[in-house]
Amino acid sequence: MDENERMEMHIKQAEERGCRECGFVKDFYYEAGIQRMSQEHADGIIHFDMYMAKIQCGNCNAVYDELFEVIEVKGEDDEPDSESE
Repeated sequence: MDENERMEMHIKQAEERGCRECGFVKDFYYEAGIQRMSQEHADGIIHFDMYMAKIQCGNCNAVYDELFEVIEVKGEDDEPDSESE
């Protein structure tokens, strides 16, 4: 599964689940993307891709960030190549 397919899967699940505050599923807006993070360890630098979204509910006006998944990326040259929206 590539990163676009992975993000689409997470967005579909979020849309089916609806708002975390009120559960409403119709007026549901999001901005999603992949953020690269790096952390130093004794063995070197470890890179992580964080699949995230900012969610806004049109029903209850809740706005919140949702972290879908964090994946360790092998190799320094691996960069996220797109964002989903």
